[in-house]
Amino acid sequence: MRIGLIIYGDINTISGGYLYDRKLVEFLRQHGDEVSIIGLNKTSYFRALISNSIPSELKEIKKHKFDILIQDELVYPSFWRINYKLKKILKCPIVSLVHLLSSAIPNASYKRLSYRTMEKRYLKSIDGLILNSEETLKQTNKL
Repeated sequence: MRIGLIIYGDINTISGGYLYDRKLVEFLRQHGDEVSIIGLNKTSYFRALISNSIPSELKEIKKHKFDILIQDELVYPSFWRINYKLKKILKCPIVSLVHLLSSAIPNASYKRLSYRTMEKRYLKSIDGLILNSEETLKQTNKL
């Protein structure tokens, strides 16, 4: 299977989320899947939200002919609107890998509300989920 994984930045970044991403890639490759990692340049939250264009790092994505595209959920600000276009271009399902919802992180109430609203819209734009825990499933279902 040909799989694309979209993340912000470099998969070798030291953090629990990137470790989870690396373990997923390792598992898939050990089972014979071809995984292409697409690291996007991180932009500001607001700039990502208002963008309605496919990031330049994805301009040639169609040539990969993915069977499935996995997006680390943290990229939701960049994809909540364009996933519908992306699905038409790629003709494959888009799945989100969720290990931490931004709306589940303690923040000022206006930030949590914004994160919750946009994550909910993002989750409507995808075809499936990969979740790291029962707690993440509960949080996702609350959206």
